[in-house]
Amino acid sequence: MELTEPKDSPELDSAAFAVHSMHLAICLSAFGFNSFLLYLLRKCCAFHVHMKIIMIHQTMAVMAADVYLLLRSTLGLWQSYDTPKPDPSVIVDDSQCAFSATVPDSLCMLFIWFPFLLVVERLYASQNYQSYENNGAPIIFKVLCGVMWIPMIAEILAFSFSLTLPTNLQACQYSLLSQSNIQRNAWFVIIAVFSAVFSLLFKLLELKNKRIENHSVHNDYVFSCRYQLRENIRTCRFAFSLLLLYFIFFFVFFVFDRNYEDKDELRMIAAARREYLFLIFPMFSLIYSFHFLTANNSLFETAKKALHLYYHEEHGMF
Repeated sequence: MELTEPKDSPELDSAAFAVHSMHLAICLSAFGFNSFLLYLLRKCCAFHVHMKIIMIHQTMAVMAADVYLLLRSTLGLWQSYDTPKPDPSVIVDDSQCAFSATVPDSLCMLFIWFPFLLVVERLYASQNYQSYENNGAPIIFKVLCGVMWIPMIAEILAFSFSLTLPTNLQACQYSLLSQSNIQRNAWFVIIAVFSAVFSLLFKLLELKNKRIENHSVHNDYVFSCRYQLRENIRTCRFAFSLLLLYFIFFFVFFVFDRNYEDKDELRMIAAARREYLFLIFPMFSLIYSFHFLTANNSLFETAKKALHLYYHEEHGMF
């Protein structure tokens, strides 16, 4: 009877498994909290209808990035079993690295467009504070927000038709190291710069509305106008802190992803280290949802009521 050697059992890359497991857990938490935030934004009247539309689309963009990272971390967990280490001499083609980007380019565009729309909307509200409360043209903002989803939809369709999953995520990260730090993180630098500019504009709008409010109190006091001015001040202050959060996190991407020397050993370390970059956005997503809930009293109260109602329904209490 001929004996055959037993096949080796799949080896587990414990380090990769731990990173992707942690990444998956944070992504799931971030997606859950942002789903709850999206529910609150749709239900609550915390913002003007125009601003509400922009905030809903912005939150959906954050959730879309969470879904992308969820898929990647799931693939990473699967590849942590018996996946060979990348060969330094082999450069993987970009077409074979579907999940190499920390955040897809099509989503990066949304993180510039929606804040830009918010600046325009708040600027118009500040200029027309006397009548803006009763103005409503939601269809315009729905169209302006909706058209910017087209690149992402096209990217999803292109991926669906090609169906080329990367065979080794770390090999794709290793190949990315052939690019410079700026090339790899160009979109993040652009978002950080725009976020800094937008946050400065929101601070200027806040100060402008404060000056108008102080003037109106001593001269032409009208309750409805003062209410709109205070809303402008509140929302501009909130938008300033939100865009400052954008700036910090997207700048961290650039700072954290620094280049190593050209030695293969160090580049392999850098490729493994780049996996930790994928933890940054889920953390941003979590803080993004917490920021909305803690910085807006109306949303916070609506969240408490929703949780209170859910608790009573679960326990059969009325």
